[in-house]
Amino acid sequence: MKAHLEQILAPQKQSFICRQFIEPSFDHPFHYHPEIELTYIVRSQGTRIIGDHVGSFNEGDLCLIGEYLPHVYRNTIVPEDQAISEVIHLPRDCANDFFDMAPELSTFSDLLDDARFGLQFDTNTSSLVRNLMIRLRETQGVQRWTLFFELIECLSNAPKPQTLASAGYTGKIKPTTSDRMYAVCQHILEHFDEDLSHEQLARMAHASPAHFSRLFKKTTRKTYQQFLSEVRLGHACRLLIESDLPIIEIAFASGFRNLSNFNRRFQHAYECSPREYRKRVI
Repeated sequence: MKAHLEQILAPQKQSFICRQFIEPSFDHPFHYHPEIELTYIVRSQGTRIIGDHVGSFNEGDLCLIGEYLPHVYRNTIVPEDQAISEVIHLPRDCANDFFDMAPELSTFSDLLDDARFGLQFDTNTSSLVRNLMIRLRETQGVQRWTLFFELIECLSNAPKPQTLASAGYTGKIKPTTSDRMYAVCQHILEHFDEDLSHEQLARMAHASPAHFSRLFKKTTRKTYQQFLSEVRLGHACRLLIESDLPIIEIAFASGFRNLSNFNRRFQHAYECSPREYRKRVI
């Protein structure tokens, strides 16, 4: 299932796009686009795929999806009447230019950075945001920016949203305050299919193996083995979604040295086998 580039045409004299989609069911393909997307599900239920994340959605679901992150919403049950969503598309370049001039909005800028993995918000936030999205869609002129600032404040002050896609799928990590650990994580992302020993990574961090273990877990809240496994599994999910390679080839291409270990770790992480995962998303 290859992800398709979607061209989003913005109306003239609008810096961001607000739309309501009313359809018999959601039938868009697995796609991506350079715009950041905020999607609220008004009416429908089914399965959403964002990167390597596969989860269910219902009415009230609110997600912020970063630029170029592949995603799709699918109805597992055909709606009795209509599938309805409210969607905002915001060009990242436009956002960057504006936020560079407004340091007060740095919190929202950080949120957009985190959206590279896809973010799901809590139900209280989604209820507030839905009303703002509807008013934005129905408003013209300068008043749109007043409402957009309200929306920014609502999202920025929301409880920490759930991160959806993995670093292994996106090939990206969140920058940390530790330059050494950032370099180590970046090295893992670039060489996950190789044999990476504890000692080798500790030398990269200029630390003893014991100190490296403590520092890595303090910085990432995961052991280096957990992080490495997540990166490998995320890459495997990308290959399961976007290629027709046999599962054994995907296992080796993702850094696993035997199929049984790959299957066991995949089952533990996603509560299904690689074969079942592929059937679910394709």
